[in-house]
Parts: sequence; C-alpha cells; structure tokens
Amino acid sequence: MLLGEDEKTVFQSGLNYKVIQTLGRVELGEDDIFELHYMTLDSDEQKVMQSIIDSWDDRNNRPLGLKSYVETCSLKQDYEFLLINSWEDEHDFLQWHNSENNTPAHFGHAGNKSAVVNQYVSAGKQHLNRYSA
Repeated sequence: MLLGEDEKTVFQSGLNYKVIQTLGRVELGEDDIFELHYMTLDSDEQKVMQSIIDSWDDRNNRPLGLKSYVETCSLKQDYEFLLINSWEDEHDFLQWHNSENNTPAHFGHAGNKSAVVNQYVSAGKQHLNRYSA
C-alpha cells in the first residue's frame, strides 16, 4: 500500500507524509478493511499518542483484530498525523471504533473535537471503496 515514487497509487490527494512507525505489513488485498485516522496533535498530544502506539507492539495491548498499522506525519505540517490501520474484518474495526478503549479517537483534527476517521474496504488490488464510520 505504501508505494515507492515510481509505483502507481490509489491515492490522489497530493498530500505527502513521512512514515514514523509501522507494525506488520500493510498490503492492499481483496476485501481488506482499512481505517484512515487523521489527527492534529500538539507536542504534548504527540507524546501521548506515541505512547499509545508504542504499547501496540505488545499483542496483549493491541486492539483486537488490528493486523497492521502505519503511523505517518505530514511533511508540510509537523502537527498533522495520519494513522492507517488494517483490520482482520469489519466487525473488529467497528468494535474498536465504538469502544471506550479507542484512545486515538479522543484526539481532534483541525480544531474539531474528534479525529477524522474514514473506513475503506478493498475491492481488489487497485480499488478502494469508501465507507464513513
């Protein structure tokens, strides 16, 4: 899913992010469930968020059904973050999305009280269908 500069991408926004941390291998396979979680974090919130993500290295602290993630930061604005999560299935994603344990949901985006979260279901290697969560 994260492609080199010479490879075709399904994303067309023109936004550029640097990868901070990953867990597992994020791939665009048939019927995969992806969550794109956009957050605006001040320096204190960045430390808290990083602690949360670091805790996911331990499988016992990881959200149930989370297969992999990519934590990224905007190249233009070092306070804009995108967390891309890959889920085992839609049920696991929805359980997490609606859970009180979903601590990343407490961080806002662009002045809003909560993050912008989009759910995508892959329809194959080159297509994503968008569903709002």
